[in-house]
Amino acid sequence: MDGVVGGVVLAGVVVAGFVDRALACLRHRARFTMLATSVVAVLLLAGCSSPTTLYYTLSAPPAGQPVAMQSTGSSTPVAYRINSVTIPAQVDDTSLVVRQSPDQLMVLTFDRWTAPLSDQLRDALSQALTREMGVPPLQNLASNPTGPGQRSVSQVSVDVQRFDLLPGQAALLDVAWQVDVPGQTRQSGQSLTCYSELRTAAAPGVAPLVAAQQSNVLKLAGQIGQALSSATVSDARCF
Repeated sequence: MDGVVGGVVLAGVVVAGFVDRALACLRHRARFTMLATSVVAVLLLAGCSSPTTLYYTLSAPPAGQPVAMQSTGSSTPVAYRINSVTIPAQVDDTSLVVRQSPDQLMVLTFDRWTAPLSDQLRDALSQALTREMGVPPLQNLASNPTGPGQRSVSQVSVDVQRFDLLPGQAALLDVAWQVDVPGQTRQSGQSLTCYSELRTAAAPGVAPLVAAQQSNVLKLAGQIGQALSSATVSDARCF
């Protein structure tokens, strides 16, 4: 009888130990499942978060001292207006567009201009010409003086033929532009039409590409400023 009782007790101990191990295993699995679920949730949240959108401008930061007001042999500075700025439709967007191959462009969704590209170029050119000439363009002012000794306003027109950003290579800016420089009367004025091919090397990355194109805009402003001041231009084909 004692043997039977002992056997029952031993069996109970074995069963109890098995149950304890089973419960411990279940608790371990539950903790592992909760941990795995947490890790998966974190990964999903990280995957769902959007990359940060970066904004760029074509206006180069000012460098050095402001340019003193220039004149053309008299006390009256050059008066000018940016008449029109046109950009190829395929790149005239708020998103940056880079060239991947001769026949393929890529839109950079998370790299954007602060305004449509045509507006960007107009503003950048206006700021660059202000530094170049010492006076800003007369964009929104009455600008057709007719009194004796008064100057008419020169008109600047810009037609971009090529605006290319080549990642890790260069920024390209090909522009046909015209400066109408009137004399004391409209009949005595002259019109200068030029074509500029501007190239600036760029290191890898979007920011270096933008900086290279900013440099091209400054070069263009220098050529236009030269035409406004002297009606002659170096480093550009004019006719």
